[in-house]
Amino acid sequence: MADPLPEFEDPPVSEMVISVQFSPLAGWQGPYAGVFWGIVKGEYPKTQVVSPLPHNDENFEELVFQQQINLQLLKPDAQRYWFLSENGCELIQLQADKFIVNWRQVTGHEVYPRYEPVIRPRFIKEWTRFKKFVADNDLGEIQDLQCEVTYINDIIQGKGWNSFPDSMLLFSNWVPKGTTNFLPALETLGINSTYRMPANGGRLSFAIQHVRRQVDGKDAVQMRLVARGNPKSASDDDLLSWLDSARDWIVRGFTDLTSPLAHKLWRRTR
Repeated sequence: MADPLPEFEDPPVSEMVISVQFSPLAGWQGPYAGVFWGIVKGEYPKTQVVSPLPHNDENFEELVFQQQINLQLLKPDAQRYWFLSENGCELIQLQADKFIVNWRQVTGHEVYPRYEPVIRPRFIKEWTRFKKFVADNDLGEIQDLQCEVTYINDIIQGKGWNSFPDSMLLFSNWVPKGTTNFLPALETLGINSTYRMPANGGRLSFAIQHVRRQVDGKDAVQMRLVARGNPKSASDDDLLSWLDSARDWIVRGFTDLTSPLAHKLWRRTR
């Protein structure tokens, strides 16, 4: 896009995720997760096994009104494997049809390291290692790519808001009380919606809800933005082009959905 990307000195980002989904690898078996860990163990010395994420395909032929819940019979090798850095902030997730790279807060005090200088190069490095691992072990073709970029923003109570009506003033075009002033103050909060990106290149969704953070037990209004769609091809150039565009949409969408009051709070510089 022609206009410079908005920038904030102190954005409320608590987690950022880049995910690539593909057709399940034909040769994948659980023990290969251990083989991959041997490759990355020096940087990701900790592991965890968790439930797999569902295989979801973004549908642009019809309007999506609600999240589809797919009941799947879990295969013995369907687990999702986490490989974590020593401090737990950097994370790789791997399952038969997904490769995911995360940055996240663990104590609640970590500063978001930024997309271009840190997150993007790290993804390229890990994606390159993963593709080589798949090829070296004859696990099958990485095809039918669907990519996803997620930003999670935790706006902590006491930093710009105290009551839920206060918190709504951080967002654009929403009124914190009804038209007749009949309803009392909000007890909790939950909003979600979607936007279609140009030429069906993806869909941007956002959700705003009240959460109690696990990392520090603080109440927060959480704003989650997710861009999901398909690159033009499985080439690295097309994949990275889509990721860059998705991140651009998220940053501009985040700015558009939040108010000048919030921009001042997060020290917008551009």
